[in-house]
Amino acid sequence: RLNYMVCTGDGIGNRDADAADEISMYSLGVLRCLLSEQKASVMMMHTLAPPPPPDPDDDNNGTGTPVPVDGEVQKLVHTLAENLQVLVTPSIVSTLSDTIICRMHRMVMGSAGALGIFLTNGAGATTREMLLRVPVPPSPSGETETVSLVECMLIFLEHCSNDVEFLNKGSTRNVAICVLRLLCEWIVDTPLVVHAILSSASSVSLGVLVQQKYDRTSDTPPTVQAFSAILLGLCMTGLKPEEEIGGWSIGTIMNLINVGLGIGKFTQLLE
Repeated sequence: RLNYMVCTGDGIGNRDADAADEISMYSLGVLRCLLSEQKASVMMMHTLAPPPPPDPDDDNNGTGTPVPVDGEVQKLVHTLAENLQVLVTPSIVSTLSDTIICRMHRMVMGSAGALGIFLTNGAGATTREMLLRVPVPPSPSGETETVSLVECMLIFLEHCSNDVEFLNKGSTRNVAICVLRLLCEWIVDTPLVVHAILSSASSVSLGVLVQQKYDRTSDTPPTVQAFSAILLGLCMTGLKPEEEIGGWSIGTIMNLINVGLGIGKFTQLLE
């Protein structure tokens, strides 16, 4: 129920967007406080290897109520991947109202935030590696084969990097920030995630976003640029001195950061 509130902002669907966003954020705060390391790890493990169904003859300590199978992580992954895939499919988006798109943005931000809590509250690299193996639903357009969650996220960021108008439409920029933040939380001390990101053809979007110029007179801070740089910096820490993955190396990442932000500003961001 709490994850549902995180992703939707309400259980009725008749609240205004600002109120729904607030409820979603407050629900994330509650989840962060309540989710223990043990519970996060068990729920992630049950996503990949569901426990056997409860014995109908077992009264469950006298309650008589069957113990539910944990499927919350899978639901969050499906919510995130499915909505990201729809948002990058013009033939579908063109048929949707602004209200529905706003709701989809909230679902992406909520599910990404909740998965980030599972990663930060869970059992470190073990939990992060398990999330890599959670399957995602097929593309709603049916035009592409099913990809991983990392790939879904990078494809969305690729659309943001290729189309500034798309990035600046509605709350898309906030969605991109949430996606980047989840990748930053996912990649820490997990070489398999580093490889999954850098080996993707869509990872070039990170370099584009780092170098993307922004209007210094605007009230909108360059948060997308900053998170992109931090993500590439975290990827760099997972590379060996002479290692190259998908054309990325420590040298190429350093050059991008130096051109896009400057080493001094990048160091400040890390601090």
